[in-house]
Parts: sequence; C-alpha cells; structure tokens
Amino acid sequence: KDKRFSPLYGDFKGLCPMYFTVCATEILLDDTIFAAEKAYKNGIDVRVDIAPFMMHCFAYKVNILPEAYIQTIMVSDWMMDKQRRKQRESMRSRL
Repeated sequence: KDKRFSPLYGDFKGLCPMYFTVCATEILLDDTIFAAEKAYKNGIDVRVDIAPFMMHCFAYKVNILPEAYIQTIMVSDWMMDKQRRKQRESMRSRL
C-alpha cells in the first residue's frame, strides 16, 4: 500500500474529473471501484462504466467492436459536457 508503487494510495485531492471504463470480469474491476470511490470521497467528479461482456482494453478495438465504438462516443460526450459546463461557468463569471 505504498503510493510509490500504486497511484491508488496517493493523494486524489484536486484532481480533474475522472471517467473509468472497466470490464465486469477483469482483475482490475476492484481497483477501478476503489479508485473511483476514493476520488468521489475527495470531491472529484467521477463516472464509472462497467462493460459486462467485454475483455480488458476492449475500448481500443473501435474498428472491430461496436461496443468499443459506443464506449468511445460515451466518453467523448462526457468530456464535451464537462467542457461545456466549464465554458458556461467562465462566461457567467465575466458578466
């Protein structure tokens, strides 16, 4: 449980919003949930998507897996929503 060897044990305060995609059957599921929970408890905006029937790193297979393509769109939408909200807040603060 040393932060030098695992970011799970480091300081999550002040980090940017986090989006996790993990497969339901992979070994990193517990670590993903742990990291998301720790980030949430530190005030970080977090989203976790659990893909029930995919393999590790499925999201990189955009050209061959429809699920990966859909996941990429979901991540992009989430990121764009964060950016739009940030821009709106910035515009309001200028008024």
